[in-house]
Amino acid sequence: MNAFDKSTRKQTSWCLDCDKVFDTKLDAEIHKENLNHRLKITEFWTISR
Repeated sequence: MNAFDKSTRKQTSWCLDCDKVFDTKLDAEIHKENLNHRLKITEFWTISR
């Protein structure tokens, strides 16, 4: 990574109870609250030039 790289922190979430995948934190939290399911959250960095 150098000074010209642009990085963004993103996340993806998997529901451990029904195997749905969410790309946004908001959708994952709504699903978790409405159905009382458990989530596995993975955060990662995307780097572009």
